[in-house]
Amino acid sequence: MRKPRTHSANNSPSLNEGLKFFFKSNLTLLILMLLLLTNTFSWKEDRIGLIVMMLTSAELYILLLSILTVIKPIETNKKKIGRFSKPELIGLLLVIIFISIFSLGFTGAELPFPSTIIMLILVMNSMIAFFSLVFHKFSIILYEANVYPENESVTNYVFKYIAIVFSGINYHVQSTLDRMPLLINKLLAAVFLLLLIWENMLLLFYFE
Repeated sequence: MRKPRTHSANNSPSLNEGLKFFFKSNLTLLILMLLLLTNTFSWKEDRIGLIVMMLTSAELYILLLSILTVIKPIETNKKKIGRFSKPELIGLLLVIIFISIFSLGFTGAELPFPSTIIMLILVMNSMIAFFSLVFHKFSIILYEANVYPENESVTNYVFKYIAIVFSGINYHVQSTLDRMPLLINKLLAAVFLLLLIWENMLLLFYFE
């Protein structure tokens, strides 16, 4: 299991950490937007306004967390990233197939594939975000236990990538809020949950 995150020794502001958080968050947002744009043929009318609303609300929250990351930087004990091993590649492929099939359940809500994957990611992260309101620390520990396995079996890698898809967004938000005072932590965690619900609603409206 990965060693827990620790606060920086000097606890001084770090613009570099804030920028890294900002760009990584926007990369995730870009991937989700690309999945959404693959289904432009399913638009029933111009949806540019909804896209702007989705991006604006997400960007405002990302910007807020980026600022908090600058103010309260932390040192992370990162696992060295190397080449994909055969078990990891197999695990990743199995998860891609599983997520794709599982997401098809949202076609009943008139969502086309692969935009159904976005809905699945948002719904699962919403559920974990709700859980994190009460069990904040445990949600972080649970994620790290799955994403940083001690042995490299296919099964462990399956759990790793399922955890990343189902709760990765929530994890990085909760890790940022973990260094905040309790009141601010809970307030911004509640705002994050509402943001995920809001994005879910906009996604449903997108294909009406």
